[in-house]
Amino acid sequence: MLHSKKFTLYALALLVTGFLAMFLAAALDSACRELLPAFAAPGSGWSERALGLPVTVGRWAAVAGALLCALMLARSGPRAGLAVGAALGAMGCLCVIASGRGAYLLYFFGQCLLPAAAAFLRISATGLVMCWFIRLRGRVLGLAVLGSVLYSAIGGSAVAQLAAGPLGGRIAPLVAGAAVALGVIAVLACALLRDAPEDTGLYPDGSGYPPEEETEEPAPLSRGKLLLALLCLGALAAAAAGWTGFLAPRLMARHGGGDALVVQAGPWLALGAILAIPVGYAFGWLGDWLGAMNAVRLLALGEMAAVAFLWAFPKELGIREGICLALSEALLMGGSPVTLPCAMAQIFGRRRYFSAGQVLFPALYLAATLTGPVGRLLGGGERARLYIILFALAALGLLVSLFLRRDKRK
Repeated sequence: MLHSKKFTLYALALLVTGFLAMFLAAALDSACRELLPAFAAPGSGWSERALGLPVTVGRWAAVAGALLCALMLARSGPRAGLAVGAALGAMGCLCVIASGRGAYLLYFFGQCLLPAAAAFLRISATGLVMCWFIRLRGRVLGLAVLGSVLYSAIGGSAVAQLAAGPLGGRIAPLVAGAAVALGVIAVLACALLRDAPEDTGLYPDGSGYPPEEETEEPAPLSRGKLLLALLCLGALAAAAAGWTGFLAPRLMARHGGGDALVVQAGPWLALGAILAIPVGYAFGWLGDWLGAMNAVRLLALGEMAAVAFLWAFPKELGIREGICLALSEALLMGGSPVTLPCAMAQIFGRRRYFSAGQVLFPALYLAATLTGPVGRLLGGGERARLYIILFALAALGLLVSLFLRRDKRK
């Protein structure tokens, strides 16, 4: 990459934009679930049910956003997806600010726009990396995803403390700041970025010649391979979402530890969120070195180990158990968002990534969204059954990955 100064400048612009897009996508998701309901309640007169409704609808808005983004990227490219995602996010922020005077419909509409915008930003930023890199895509995506993991690790708590402390419970300045940052993304996407290196007379990774595997026309999409990829990646996405979104925050109470065990596990989960920062890059590096599908198999084994650890989770949390909990949290938070897109790019190739994404992007979001409701439905009073389901999902992803091979013609 460093052999071409022109490519290096484009790559740096892509990396900065991708990091910022991932950071803001995580911020928008977190704001919808936690920050906005918490700080909109005082003085609004809205019931708890009214505050929770847009959170639920927003999860499905993210699935719809993933579908619309996938269709757009297949026709217009990832740069347009970034611009549209930034515009949707800015509109959502403005609606939330305007709802401060008690306009519930504006609050509801803004809360639905923000998760859809986050899906646009996340998928489009990942797509840019897939278009510009082949040999280095895992490491570059690992650096971009650091934005999302960094916000999850320390950004959310810092923003909540800022809103509760110096801002006196007012969230309008923070939301306005997010709208400005989204505008910066739109400007960067339109002014500095291009959909692919070929648009600027360059080649992926800054190479001086086209990729060897792209010297022929790409083979048509295979429905069988698309189904296998859907089973493999969807199962692993659902298992990861089940850990980070459902099991880990509630595992202590489910094992009878009560509030004391929750307090003990909290610092370990926070440590795991911080460790996810280097773990994400490490999985990207492993994908570039060993191949993305081998990284997927390592991720599947890690998910199986994490669920098995939960199954045998003790009622007293010692140092050994805390380290295992932190490592499991780091593996699933950091490894999944880097490994799954790289595997998809390896399976279908750079030129068919967005075509396959029209099915896979919304399917992965749907799998992650359904994990929480299904987990609550099946896990109430029967936690062993929930562990079996998540373990089986990870095992299914591992098994199906053994039958996925990259095409000879990309």
